Amino acid sequence: MGLDMYLSGRLYLSEYEPERKQLADAITNLLAMDDDTPVNSIEKQLGYWRKANQIHNWFVNNVQDGKDNCGTYYVSREDLRELHNTVTEVLLNKEKAFELLPCKSGCFFGSTDYDDWYFTDLEDTVGILNKVLSDKYKDWTFNYSSSW
Repeated sequence: MGLDMYLSGRLYLSEYEPERKQLADAITNLLAMDDDTPVNSIEKQLGYWRKANQIHNWFVNNVQDGKDNCGTYYVSREDLRELHNTVTEVLLNKEKAFELLPCKSGCFFGSTDYDDWYFTDLEDTVGILNKVLSDKYKDWTFNYSSSW
């Protein structure tokens, strides 16, 4: 048990865009679907954290309207850029950690110390966000979810 956190991405496939229709047809064939119902999206896990409660706390406060309920929430690219900027600022000035990315205690949420593990979670977050904010995922939409 513990706090598990996921950032997923979804690419919508349209019959009206040739490249995406081609991709939808290829997926349909790959899955050996016997009907003519089109595949209309693909979803991929783009980020995973374990007990990074400071990142979870940021999502709760900035995306989930303060609701910490293991739901799934839409996250805009602007939200992800804001998180990236905040994490980067804390990594550059570690004294701002408590102010900008405070830990959140909870049942099985992990440590609330501002230690090496805390900053490793931030470095991992930068890596996830650099990937997600790249041009490769420019047409994708994003969701955040958590469970414990």
